[in-house]
Amino acid sequence: MTPAHLIDPFHRARLAIVDGRVAELRGLLAEYPELATARTAAPHAATLLHYVAANGLEDEWQRCSPQASDVARALLEAGADVDATCGFWGGGPQATTLIALVTSVHPARLGVQGAVVRVLAEYGAALEGLAADGSPLGCALAFGYLEPARVLQELGARIRNLPMAAGLGELQAVESFLGRPAEPYGGVGLRVGEGRQGALDWAFVYACMHRHVAIAELLLDEGADPGARGHQGMTALHHALWYGHTEVFEMLLAHRAPLEIPNDYGGTPLDFLAWVAGHGPLPGVDYPYFARRLLDAGASAGAVTPFPTGLADLDEVLRDRR
Repeated sequence: MTPAHLIDPFHRARLAIVDGRVAELRGLLAEYPELATARTAAPHAATLLHYVAANGLEDEWQRCSPQASDVARALLEAGADVDATCGFWGGGPQATTLIALVTSVHPARLGVQGAVVRVLAEYGAALEGLAADGSPLGCALAFGYLEPARVLQELGARIRNLPMAAGLGELQAVESFLGRPAEPYGGVGLRVGEGRQGALDWAFVYACMHRHVAIAELLLDEGADPGARGHQGMTALHHALWYGHTEVFEMLLAHRAPLEIPNDYGGTPLDFLAWVAGHGPLPGVDYPYFARRLLDAGASAGAVTPFPTGLADLDEVLRDRR
């Protein structure tokens, strides 16, 4: 628990972290050296360094600044424990700042994940994870964040298995893993089987998530299931629609990827497309085009709920097929 005399400075330091006020943070750390290792009174008992990742925290702290790497450096220079764990996601070796960072949307949107990874690595962060299981790289790929995954690889994190090689787009490594017995691997929210088939399926989902079309087609030739479900029950088709990956999408349709497999939230690819278009649209993505192509391929328009969606262009496409 945060000592009483640090409660206000800790709160001020958190604000400085999420707002990117580096000079103010350095001043607080100089005045109150204990802040570097202090923990919040909240149940997860996060350190200030955890707040840099903007993940696993209360909503008001799910913020990040373009100065995140400078913020992290200030904390680490003041003595913050780079591999401190807290109560995120039940605690344990994956509750570090590094793993929270590489799975966080907020620093990803600002493009600062890689820079913060480099600072954490400079101060000795466990790039293979505290359990030496490759979890930082694996988690970055599972959550769709290729940039920090590639930084981890550059800094020495090992490609341990076929899914990692596929997610990183390393064709030679993929071919090498295909030529040997399947290795044990871990994935966030694993929805595939074990052994060679499981490795092929998980690798296929990763390859599609990260737009490695040639690798995805190679894995299909090797027997990967085009309807395999990954993190949050998302199939490769869900991921192609989520990120607006047209080339991946068209490849999946050409290989007759299943159109009606639901994710963990009950959304078929078409229903999920409508949800993304309404809640997190990406600039330049033509959502009516994807909907039309799915319907032409045989997807059920009735899977979209609620309807109408309130998006005029999308509703026009769907109304014609209901």
